[in-house]
Amino acid sequence: MQQGGNQFVKASSGWPKACYGVDLHGGDPVVVLAEKKRGKVLWNRVQLDNTTLAKAVGDLSVTATSLSARDSLTRRLEVPFSSRTKANRVLPTLLDIQLPFSVEDCQYQFLDHSKTNAGTVEPLAVVATNDSINSKIAAVKDVGFDPEIVDVEGLAVWSQILNETASIGHKSKGMVAVLILDGESSSLTIGRDGSFLNSYGLHVDDIKRVFRLVKAHQLEQGEKMEWFLAGAEAADEEVALRWREGLASLSLTDVKVVESPVSFLARAVAVRALSLGSVHCNLRSGEIAHHRIVGHSHGVQLKFAMLWLLVGLLLSVGNIVLQRNLADRKDMVNKRFRGLVDSLAGYHVNAMGDDATRIVADSMFTRKKELEPFLQAFLPSLQKIIVDIADVAKKEDLHYDTLSVGHDSVSIHGSASSTSGSDELVKTLAQAGYVVTHKRGGRVEGDRVEFTITTEQD
Repeated sequence: MQQGGNQFVKASSGWPKACYGVDLHGGDPVVVLAEKKRGKVLWNRVQLDNTTLAKAVGDLSVTATSLSARDSLTRRLEVPFSSRTKANRVLPTLLDIQLPFSVEDCQYQFLDHSKTNAGTVEPLAVVATNDSINSKIAAVKDVGFDPEIVDVEGLAVWSQILNETASIGHKSKGMVAVLILDGESSSLTIGRDGSFLNSYGLHVDDIKRVFRLVKAHQLEQGEKMEWFLAGAEAADEEVALRWREGLASLSLTDVKVVESPVSFLARAVAVRALSLGSVHCNLRSGEIAHHRIVGHSHGVQLKFAMLWLLVGLLLSVGNIVLQRNLADRKDMVNKRFRGLVDSLAGYHVNAMGDDATRIVADSMFTRKKELEPFLQAFLPSLQKIIVDIADVAKKEDLHYDTLSVGHDSVSIHGSASSTSGSDELVKTLAQAGYVVTHKRGGRVEGDRVEFTITTEQD
């Protein structure tokens, strides 16, 4: 076993005792073993051999891996309810509207049910198709492991960077970004003040896309940024230097390489699988769940069933009056359930249980348009760039004949009062992250100078 370092975080109680984290994103497999010891989680990098594979199938260990940012989806969904229970009833319907594939063809979880300033619930949706999950499971099996846990890269990266910075007494404020540099499997994870925002897949040295994604999340120009580099290529001094220089050119100068960058993602999924946290997820669930996870879940359910059986016996022997009170409580719960179903459906529903839930879901489908404003809240707005374009026109005496603004491109044709009059507009669009093509034409009516500006984001 090759030691890679120790990461101390608060461990969760119960099963399992150890976890192998497997990272295949950089080509060669990287494996880390995280173990619970004295209430903490410690990790070490291991070499793949027969002994390692034999231990990996032991009763006291599980295996965790992660889906890349390209193969998974994370986004916030705002629900117009303050009740988490109400929100959970409509979230699958809201998610289905947003997905480019059927919700039946994927696995999803809703995590971190935080509340907005308006008091509504805004959970984090985590989604991946069954095909992507099965492909990852097959790839991990090819190197000798059968992963019980399939996490998502962005959440694992964010949890681990918080763990590692906290372990050295550092608490980040403002925006934090983590670049995983693994060739075509590179990714960018962004968060603010300890909260995960989103993660994105990247191409090699895609500095322009990084710049645009960061600006989309910045609250104001010049917001404090902190950068961390990890992954197989981050261990290469030339690659790390190239990224440092590229980020520095964007005035983002605080760039650090994490300790043991090659094993960062592997230890992230392993440590995360054994630690406490509010955004744990395992997309190997439902029909594709691992048999050990299913068995553990059944064991937990059996313990609760036995506990409730004991409680029932005590109640039946102890006090008949208490039984009557429980019956009254049951009636009250049923009445509240009926009221909740009626309020969600918009009309009186006679059914109960699963039938009532299906009726509510069908009713929500007919009200999709009413919910669309809430679904658009997470999308980037073009309002600021439009306002900037209008301000430049007023300041520089520009006339726009045609104007087309989109997330990926902008096309403007008009005239200026002088030859250099449209230069300020070019600067404004370039600062917004667009690659600018600027053409000047001849003189038009009123001795104005015709110009055309087209921009396309790579």
